[in-house]
Amino acid sequence: MKDKRPELEYASYKVIQRHGDPRQKISAMRFHKLMSLLNRELLREGIDMKLPHFWYFYGGVVSVFDMPKPIRFDKESIDERKTHIYWEGKKPSTDRRRLPKKVKQTIDKKLMSVETKHPPSSDVWELVRAVYDYAPYKFQREYRTFRSDSVAQTSSGLERLVARVLINDLGRSMKAFPEDDFPALKVPSTKLRYVVETIFRDFPEKKDIGIRMSREFWEIFCKHLRLSKEGHENLSEKTIDIWKKNLEMEFAKYEDQLEKDIRYVVDNLRPDRLSDPMLTTFLLPDDWGPGTERTSEEIDSILYG
Repeated sequence: MKDKRPELEYASYKVIQRHGDPRQKISAMRFHKLMSLLNRELLREGIDMKLPHFWYFYGGVVSVFDMPKPIRFDKESIDERKTHIYWEGKKPSTDRRRLPKKVKQTIDKKLMSVETKHPPSSDVWELVRAVYDYAPYKFQREYRTFRSDSVAQTSSGLERLVARVLINDLGRSMKAFPEDDFPALKVPSTKLRYVVETIFRDFPEKKDIGIRMSREFWEIFCKHLRLSKEGHENLSEKTIDIWKKNLEMEFAKYEDQLEKDIRYVVDNLRPDRLSDPMLTTFLLPDDWGPGTERTSEEIDSILYG
């Protein structure tokens, strides 16, 4: 049975053909970003190719499982940097009865427009930045600039300078966190900010812990994001159901790790900044009743006066 998305078939094939290596394979990250940018351009022209995509760790990602069958990946990986996309089988039909000439020409034109800014030789991270320009939440754009594993490699002599930069970036990004759209993450996000900020401020030599905690929060946020109304389009119910089932287990695992990290900071590093009984109860409640009900405004008043 032919796929009922001829625009998507043709566009995908052209991206792979024009940006793939000699084996006609393209890195998944580059494919996802090019398709995201092309999709945005085509929608402006009134062409909806029904791209199944979602927001994830590095911006827009195409759900390969929901794409036309000829589109394959060489290995399944949650990390789009570690796999490649290729086309298997005959090239898509350009029969005008399936794909009108004007639509085909528009796809070609818009792909060339994207390529003018992002040729095959361009750095893939430039594509990532371009996609993030239209991320649905300001928090995504702010937090993307904050999280960086490379900071962990900074020489010890610059630790305090780096810590100040991280504190400013973290504070700015967390102020943009969309609590109303992600209520399950309201308490974890507040805890994360206070604890990680304390690590950066008072224990810069332990910044690697704060960076890891920040990365783990980003990952669990993205797993919530891709299931949100703003986080995906044109996905199959099967894909969404799998994610929902996985998220319950992954979120419980995240909360357990967050509690372990907070307990380590409070019990071993013993920062004066987190010694207030009310704050300690909020960070490490005996149960999920009193303590977690404290609003971020109340806790803010303790830390920031």
